[in-house]
Amino acid sequence: MDHGVDVNAEGGYYGNALQAASYCGPTRIVKLLLDKGADVNAQGGVYGNALQAASYGGHAEIVKLLLGKGADVSAQGGHLGNALQAASRGNHVEIVRLLLDEGTDANTQGGYYGNALQAASYRGHTEIVKLLLDKGADVKMDRVDLMAMHYSLHLIGVMLKLSSCSWTREQMLMHRVDTVAMHYRPHHIRVMLRLSSYSWTREWM
Repeated sequence: MDHGVDVNAEGGYYGNALQAASYCGPTRIVKLLLDKGADVNAQGGVYGNALQAASYGGHAEIVKLLLGKGADVSAQGGHLGNALQAASRGNHVEIVRLLLDEGTDANTQGGYYGNALQAASYRGHTEIVKLLLDKGADVKMDRVDLMAMHYSLHLIGVMLKLSSCSWTREQMLMHRVDTVAMHYRPHHIRVMLRLSSYSWTREWM
């Protein structure tokens, strides 16, 4: 960088050097890049910006550093939409709290999962789901992954059927059991059971 290298050069998977360092976690490199003039809110790359990359990577110290340098806590973009959704997907409770304390909206829409609550629910991160709900995350049907809920209920039915008979893999495929759902959807069941204290109503479910 002392030899004419552009600290904000764009391109590649991570978009820029700051985002790459923020995701991978060497705090000293992030500090160096910022000291040399890296744009803390530069957009691009798979995670959209450095804050989202650090949030997904679980690097709380880097998140604090970026926020201290003026990172936009509500910036949109990238695969996961925003930093809160990224931290929720990665199960990084400390970072979720930090972002919420900085004023990010628990109901911000966008990204692969639609919002932070869906991301945390999909992965079965109960503590983060509770935290988001306590901060006003909207749990109504227009914000809930209906397909995920459908497969969760489908899985319950399948498990009940399997309890009374021994199906082979071929028989399961013949009965059109969604084996992908059987692998992924237990996360939803665990979350719903653990959140019984939130009194899910028929309107919400």
